[in-house]
Amino acid sequence: MIKFYLFIYNLFQILALPVFFPFMAIYGLSKKKYKDHFLKRFGIGLKGLDSKRSKRIWIHCLSLGELNASKALIHTLKEKHPKWEIILSASTKSGLNELRRCYSKKKNIFICTLPFDFIPVVKRYVDFLKPDCFLLVETDIWPNLLWHLKSQNIPTFLINGSISKRSSKRLSRVPNLSTFLYGPFTGIFMQSQDDKKRLLDTGLRHEKIEVYGNIKFDLTLNAPTLQKKEQLLKRTGFPKDSIILIAGSTHEPEEKTMLKVFFKLKVKHENLGLIIAPRDIERYPEILKECKKLGLETRLRTHDIGNSSRTTDVFLLNTLGELLSFYSISHIAFVGGSLVPIGGHNILEPAFFKIPVLFGPHMESFLEVARKFSKDGGGFWVKNQEDLFERLSLLIKDKKLREKMGEKGFLLIKKNQGAVKKYAKIIEAVLLDTKNAKRYNRKVI
Repeated sequence: MIKFYLFIYNLFQILALPVFFPFMAIYGLSKKKYKDHFLKRFGIGLKGLDSKRSKRIWIHCLSLGELNASKALIHTLKEKHPKWEIILSASTKSGLNELRRCYSKKKNIFICTLPFDFIPVVKRYVDFLKPDCFLLVETDIWPNLLWHLKSQNIPTFLINGSISKRSSKRLSRVPNLSTFLYGPFTGIFMQSQDDKKRLLDTGLRHEKIEVYGNIKFDLTLNAPTLQKKEQLLKRTGFPKDSIILIAGSTHEPEEKTMLKVFFKLKVKHENLGLIIAPRDIERYPEILKECKKLGLETRLRTHDIGNSSRTTDVFLLNTLGELLSFYSISHIAFVGGSLVPIGGHNILEPAFFKIPVLFGPHMESFLEVARKFSKDGGGFWVKNQEDLFERLSLLIKDKKLREKMGEKGFLLIKKNQGAVKKYAKIIEAVLLDTKNAKRYNRKVI
């Protein structure tokens, strides 16, 4: 059945490629967010990796969120095994930019994009990279890549895995589809027991599926110094006594919802400031337009220099890689992708800075984390615009409640840390212990 699925999958590619490739090429080369790495995904221009001298691990993170989650694991592996080589890949511009920013000057680290899932391209990539082990963080499953790695006897692990109820139901409807997607993995490590159950419900056998916790709890964030915070506050244009709300990783129309709520709150609380950090920074012109409709004085992050004497209502963060810094100067956070059916984004990042976190009903990607925050008092679920207004009103008025919730969220993070150590041990066991490596390679779903 697996061979049949692979045959159909590749047959579809062969038939579709001549039709869609011209459009794919035009789109990929014309869009700013894709053109820098479009050709590289075909294996064009692969260079810079020395001949193999030590153990080599390939870690793939789809985008910025998965990369941020993986930083603690990358740091742990580099610290314990400095001579090991680590290949880091991402599929999106934001992920690749962050990889370059953090690791381009690090010794024994090679950065690349993920190949398109065409067999010749996949073979070229794997032959060039020659990994001893492949780690896929959370998602971005590509069958040709995974099955080719398995055919080369390269241990392949899904780490920090999760699956929604919707995806579980869809996979369970097609016989052996989940085996086609997850079968190549040497080991599958899920975030929670619920994730494990949902994956088992798709028809997978249980031998490979284990629960190791969520590496996103193992944050490695450096809190900015007092001087840095003062500089950030000055950039926003907010007065020093401001209560700062931040809406991070937002999607359309969450910015519009947040702006309407903020406008109503601003009538009663003049010392409020709002930071908006859209998930897609290229959408900033339309958000700026909404701000102007409401008559809100707005400052762009990219245009804030020279305007420090002018007070601001809204600060629009239209840059990548700075959201964490601005969480650190905020008092209340709303995390986007949750009032719309996106699945939610990382609520642990603002909570690390001891501020209460609000999130909408669509938290499928962070369901267990959201439940824990709601239960332990570190965050609030909000149903809609009205509920968001009520919760923010309560927190703005009650400083002690803000501090109490912030402390609870931070303690919850500390209590759930430890997954990174488990993952590091399993990687070491496979790469350093021949018996362990053979044991994992023999396991078949």
